Amino acid sequence: MTNFKVHYLKQQDCQNPSYILFIIHGYGDSGGGILQAFDGFIEDFDKFLLIAPDAPNAHGYSNGYEWFNLEEAYADRSQVETVFAKGVNDVIYLQQFIESEAKKYNLPFNKVFLAGFSQGAFIVNHLALTSTIPFAGIISLSGGVSLKGLEMAKINPVNNLNEFCIIHGAKDIVVQPSVSQHSADFLTKNKIKNTLHILPNIDHTINRQIMDIVTNFVTQKISK
Repeated sequence: MTNFKVHYLKQQDCQNPSYILFIIHGYGDSGGGILQAFDGFIEDFDKFLLIAPDAPNAHGYSNGYEWFNLEEAYADRSQVETVFAKGVNDVIYLQQFIESEAKKYNLPFNKVFLAGFSQGAFIVNHLALTSTIPFAGIISLSGGVSLKGLEMAKINPVNNLNEFCIIHGAKDIVVQPSVSQHSADFLTKNKIKNTLHILPNIDHTINRQIMDIVTNFVTQKISK
């Protein structure tokens, strides 16, 4: 299993978390970087442990990391799907890490949430659809489902045990909002519960409006 550098965030008095939220960062970012966007979340959920690993590959043009290399896709955005399909091994390693962390804290998977932003959302969505794990919930931020990745993994049918909260800015020019729309359509077609939020006047970011939707989704899931 790949050894990830891992960043943790919880309230000081939370010794035995009741839930874990794994947060998977985007291209060129880091676990520590993405956790900053979730500072307010931990104030609302004092029994949560947030875990954000760094991707295993160094990013060539920053101090951050990448889950799969996008160099080949820069000239032609249509190649993103193909490039992602080459990086599915990262998903296997990440699932092993998640299973190990859940076991360490003695938490069942229905107490474990997954969230991913941008490139991280592609990773999280792929993991949720190709594993057999019923997680507490899946949060996809400015990313999507890689159909080529699913084809490469030869998973049929996909895991339909998870519920997805999909959020995307309508003004995102890094990952087009249509990616999330197509992902929601795919999930619906496969009878997988999902809610799609396309937010006007929002670009490729995580802001307070997005975090409010995340908070509401998590609240609904843990109150059931």
